[in-house]
Amino acid sequence: MSLLTKEEVVQAVITQMKAYDEDILVETKLLENYKAPDKIAWKSTGVGFFPDLKITISAEKIMLYEVELSNKINIEKWRLFSLTARKENGDFTVVVPESMIGRVETIIAEKNFKNIKLMFVPN
Repeated sequence: MSLLTKEEVVQAVITQMKAYDEDILVETKLLENYKAPDKIAWKSTGVGFFPDLKITISAEKIMLYEVELSNKINIEKWRLFSLTARKENGDFTVVVPESMIGRVETIIAEKNFKNIKLMFVPN
């Protein structure tokens, strides 16, 4: 388990992305002063989730982020976000503590997730 909060991690990602490109649209429910992202749902069931962070670059590419700081991982959420990002010419990144990298890499390989990026934060 990480000592960081989801809010701190999301703020760090936003800061990093704005340093790279100031012309981005940031959406998150975790921080004040940002619009919440829309819920992303399966068309077949209507079951859906809100990404921790959605960044739109030049209205052409989306980047979805899910911050996982505990061992509770929702594989269906990852699958949904991964497919959505791919359909919208984007990326889906899972952000985890350094201590969870091995476990998450195993899950990604076992579930055959081809387009999930992995980012880690210090424990």
